Amino acid sequence: PVRRSVSLSAGANLVSYTGSGGSILSLVDAAVVARTQVIWVWRDSVGGWLGFLPTLPDAVQGIRSLALGDLVFIQSTGPVGWDMR
Repeated sequence: PVRRSVSLSAGANLVSYTGSGGSILSLVDAAVVARTQVIWVWRDSVGGWLGFLPTLPDAVQGIRSLALGDLVFIQSTGPVGWDMR
């Protein structure tokens, strides 16, 4: 795992997650969540994209965690920095 900061722009952002992994809400800063419409995570184990919508309850999320090397697509409403951990 490598700790790094990524600058997200308004609109579509595709990044590779380099942190140690865990719950999305514990790994994605509150400022990022506040500007996020949807997060999609590619999972090889299912061969597809799984979605996380910050406004929905955990019980209906397609994914709730990130792992080292995940491809993460974030649709953002404005620029923000994500400090990966």
